[in-house]
Amino acid sequence: MVRAILILIWLAGFPGALEGAPQVERLRLIEAGSLENTTRDGRTVQLLKGDVKFRKGDMELQTQAAVFHQRQDRTDLTGAVQMVRPGEVLTCDSLTHYNGEDRIRAWGGVRFAQEDQTITCHELFYWTELDSGVAMGDVVMRQNGRQLAARELRYVQVEGGERGASFQAFGGVAIDEGQRRIRSSSMEYDDVGGVLNLMGNAAVAEQGRELKGSQ
Repeated sequence: MVRAILILIWLAGFPGALEGAPQVERLRLIEAGSLENTTRDGRTVQLLKGDVKFRKGDMELQTQAAVFHQRQDRTDLTGAVQMVRPGEVLTCDSLTHYNGEDRIRAWGGVRFAQEDQTITCHELFYWTELDSGVAMGDVVMRQNGRQLAARELRYVQVEGGERGASFQAFGGVAIDEGQRRIRSSSMEYDDVGGVLNLMGNAAVAEQGRELKGSQ
């Protein structure tokens, strides 16, 4: 009974979350050990602790502590955070979900596993409905026997492409695929055209042979 009351109080803080409000899909609290209403810097926030779970559509968020910032309409999660969707599992130390948007920010030991690829990095901005993102800080992406390493990776899913996504990578970029190693200062890959551009200190090495150039 106490848990049910806590959920009702929480939902009341989300515009459109209760019956009779506009039918906009929002992040919903499913479970929490405790909830406290308080203020920070003169603004109302809600503190949740203990096996906290949220759901939005087919996405579920799990953590040990969360803060809902009512005025900014966002939720901050900390402590062994996990995001689960069909075919996707993201783990990190902290995560912000922007309510009313299909966007999250994850940081601290980020590992994002999907059906055909895994990304590890320090920080990740991810648009859930676009299946696109920006990864930053010691980025490593592994996909079907290939590995890409860079300081920053921006990728977007595309229809009708060869591999399903186009990307831009910056900062000591290296791609390893079998005996082939490709490296440059930055790279751009157009999945529709199947073209990879290398920019700055470009090199392609394979079976003892190497081709170098500025682009």
